[in-house]
Amino acid sequence: KIVHVLVILNCKMKVIFNICIVLYLLQCNYGFSQNIYSKQFTTQDGLGDNMVRSIHKDTRGIMWIGTKNGLSKMKGDRFITYNLNQTENLEIRGIKEDSRGILYLLTNDWISFINCRNESAGRVSFSPKDDSNWGIINFELQNDSLLWYSKDTTLILSLTNYDKNTERVYVKKIRSFSFRFETNERIMQFVILEDDKRVCLVTNHARVFILDISTGKYFEKTRLVTINGEFNATSILAYDNQIFITSLLYGIFVLDDTFRLVQQIVNVGDDVLKRKISHNSVYNLIPVGDSSLLAATWNGYTLLSPSKQNSVVWTTEFLTSILSPGNTKIDLRMLSLYYDKEGYVWIGTHGGGVLILDWKWRFIKQFDFAEDNEINDIDFVGNQFYLSTYEKGVLCVNDFESTDKFISHKLFPAFLPNAAICSTK
Repeated sequence: KIVHVLVILNCKMKVIFNICIVLYLLQCNYGFSQNIYSKQFTTQDGLGDNMVRSIHKDTRGIMWIGTKNGLSKMKGDRFITYNLNQTENLEIRGIKEDSRGILYLLTNDWISFINCRNESAGRVSFSPKDDSNWGIINFELQNDSLLWYSKDTTLILSLTNYDKNTERVYVKKIRSFSFRFETNERIMQFVILEDDKRVCLVTNHARVFILDISTGKYFEKTRLVTINGEFNATSILAYDNQIFITSLLYGIFVLDDTFRLVQQIVNVGDDVLKRKISHNSVYNLIPVGDSSLLAATWNGYTLLSPSKQNSVVWTTEFLTSILSPGNTKIDLRMLSLYYDKEGYVWIGTHGGGVLILDWKWRFIKQFDFAEDNEINDIDFVGNQFYLSTYEKGVLCVNDFESTDKFISHKLFPAFLPNAAICSTK
């Protein structure tokens, strides 16, 4: 009798567990409706400005939004905005955080900071004899102590220090790397490579250079495109031994580990090969999940995935239709992106505030069949799980990313002790 009671309780617990999993997948902490899996925040919700240039989630889980008019912190379903400067409006173009909880901000053309814990803030103080804190194009944090920033034709490595007594951040220049460029050529974007020994940078003449940090030597690797005007690189990403450079008007450039240009992804091309983006002006590119990248463009966003035939070539998928169907107030001119590990994508727009998408819903929608098709059984094998269906045979899903592989009409046993997903008809 005791054994029978335990079996019954065990079965009930499994049912409850499966129901909880589905409820978790369908709910959203940011106030999504049942039919539209997105949420929009604007100045009406306290956002500093409807143009959003940067987005960051700190180590405590608080969202910070960099707008054209100050830094906004999310509190509940509202925002608190910090201007950080009493004399002029600050456009927050970049946000980086160190392990101490200090946010470094690219404000207008200098670097500011805010301590997430006590919210002390100000302009980063540079040593008097060092370069002044203005005219900065971009910056990167290598670790808690090392800060890189660029000015026209110079890349500077500096040492940072947060003084708890004065509650200020101090920067002291360690080394300066100057480049002999062409006339009127300057640094647009740079990134520290994954080996922490080299820096890759791109200029407004579309030239790509590699800097060896230890020796100070640099080499031109390639010219992305030959144009008469200025090449506006908007971001650069080192990801999985490849370099991705986004630009205005010229799309996305992909370089391999030898810095050879292997692919340029633009808005024209073969639809069958799926190698097009939603617009040629691309503002940001971030990793989402284990192997995909998401691009913010002037007309919605595009998902990039490695080609199954060639891992260094990327295929694309337009996702603009996911954005709140029928909502004409959504601004498709997208400037910034942030992927929350909890399964949400934050999108900063040019004039429509910030948009949050429930990225998990893309996974759920894969099983929304066009026809009545019952799922009879679910089983896990390693990183794959199998669904035995009424009409489609057995559906195999790899790493929760793809559902395009149907195998034979084999059915699995009814008892699945390790099932963690339940299904509906």
